[in-house]
Formats: sequence, structure tokens, C-alpha cells
Amino acid sequence: MDGKLKPWQIVLFVAALGAVGFAVYSSVTGAGPVNLRDRFEFVDMTTGELITIDRKGKTLLIPCRNPATDKYTLLPVQKGDDGKYRIMDRYLPMLSEIEGEPTALVNRKTGEVAVRGS
Repeated sequence: MDGKLKPWQIVLFVAALGAVGFAVYSSVTGAGPVNLRDRFEFVDMTTGELITIDRKGKTLLIPCRNPATDKYTLLPVQKGDDGKYRIMDRYLPMLSEIEGEPTALVNRKTGEVAVRGS
């Protein structure tokens, strides 16, 4: 070994310094990874009631149990740009797991639900 750095080693060293610099900058300025949401909106598929659940420190099973009825009737929903609420695509197969008739469901293919009071 002759003790000289090869060009690829210099590039690797500079890249590592850049990554460390960016990490320090991000932690100081508050920029960086986006925090996961702590609260999620669910709809009771049997009534259309919109319920917000705090997931902080909890593991949520889908469908979720409605605390008011003690039945597993809650599926996660998102409000679209058009103002309509829809079950997230990945949770559509869970419709078969709902305890009761999913009367809030408007369109099974799109996941659109009628949310009461929205």
C-alpha cells in the first residue's frame, strides 16, 4: 500500500461529510422527516358517524372497535379534494369484517361513504 487516497475514496469521504452536515442542519433547524400523524379519522360503517382516534402509543387493528358501541365497525377514511369521504383502498377488503350492515357505504368500488354531519 502506498498510503495515497484513490479518487473514489475522496468522493466517498466528501459524501459522508455532506450527509453528516445535512443531518446536523436538519436537527438544528427542525427540518427533516415528516412526523406521523397522531390522529386518524374513522367512519362507523353502520351509522356513518365520523370518529377521530388518537393513535399515540396505540396499535390500531382494522376494523377498529367503536368505543360507544363496543363493536368492530370503524374503518379509516380520507376526505378527498371533492369533499367526499372514502375508505382507503388498502382497507376496502375489511368491509367483510364489519360487525353489522355497512349502510354508510355509498360505492363499494370507490370506497365512498356517506359521513353523517360532514
